[in-house]
Amino acid sequence: MRSLPKPVERRPSGTEEAKHLDAGHAAFASVGCAGCHAPKVGNVVGIFSDLLLHDMGPELGDEGSYSEGSDDDEPLVPRIGVAEAGAQPVQPGTVKAPKGATRREWRTPPLWGFRDSGPYLHDGRAQTLEQAVAMHGGQGQASALKFFQLSPRERLQVESFLKSLVAPPSIQLARRGD
Repeated sequence: MRSLPKPVERRPSGTEEAKHLDAGHAAFASVGCAGCHAPKVGNVVGIFSDLLLHDMGPELGDEGSYSEGSDDDEPLVPRIGVAEAGAQPVQPGTVKAPKGATRREWRTPPLWGFRDSGPYLHDGRAQTLEQAVAMHGGQGQASALKFFQLSPRERLQVESFLKSLVAPPSIQLARRGD
């Protein structure tokens, strides 16, 4: 976390825009988006992610399989086989392998750089903020429903707030391929 560059928040051009962005930030938090898209992780302020895995429901589930013939939703884990040369084989069930993400779990992406990062979601299937929010199921579903209970003006304020979250300069260059 310490090695991450400091995110930049675009400054409003005047008091009216500042009120608009503040209202968007407040609405973002009030519907629960900040629960996963946390404004601060450790000492990194402005990341808007908890960097954790969350079940996003079947709509965002990965359609692929982790291994041939696998129809289950078990996480991708390393295969356990023979240890280093000369060592005894590892017996199945004696070592707990770290669990990876299931097909429905996704790591919360940082929202810094939202305005420069579309299309959205892990596979780019959402062209707009509203499409991305609408596809939030699982742990994100309650917040998504609350987002759509906001007035159109409030949803626009949330989007404006998110567009004020600029990616750190080194991340912007990497996205452009410079």
